[in-house]
Amino acid sequence: MYKPTHVKNALSAIEKSNQINLIVSNYCRVFSDTNDKSIRTEHIAKTLSLLNISPYIIVVAFQRLSMTQNEMPTLNQVLNVIRSVEKTAGVIAHNAPKPINAWHEVIRHLSAITPPAWSHPFIEEAVYSIGKRYIMENEWEARDLFINVYKELCEDELNRTLICFME
Repeated sequence: MYKPTHVKNALSAIEKSNQINLIVSNYCRVFSDTNDKSIRTEHIAKTLSLLNISPYIIVVAFQRLSMTQNEMPTLNQVLNVIRSVEKTAGVIAHNAPKPINAWHEVIRHLSAITPPAWSHPFIEEAVYSIGKRYIMENEWEARDLFINVYKELCEDELNRTLICFME
């Protein structure tokens, strides 16, 4: 049975894929012509669409590549620059735990009498936005909600950081 969220998720995935295709094709025009340019561009765009990479990261990566290269980059070159951008700009730099690890931390601290010392402020923000009581009463439903809210907080921070890099 399909829920409205499935349709919304599918549409956002298609929208993100189209956005990534546009980013890659626009930046690949910067590089000198090669015979396999359109094939390589399509391959890079499809691969990046399948990976869960923020379009902001892709923009920054291609900006860096266009400043340092004269020819069309390979997929490995693009992925290496993307990893470098992620390490310097985003969630990794802020030491945010993976969503499932953050959830396990929430579960461990649910019954604490005193306010817990969260390992990262995004965990605390996600717990308070959902509500501790709701999490305690609806643990299984709250898990998915928490993970989505937490991922969104991490991605928003990553995007804010990347926008600063782009300026």
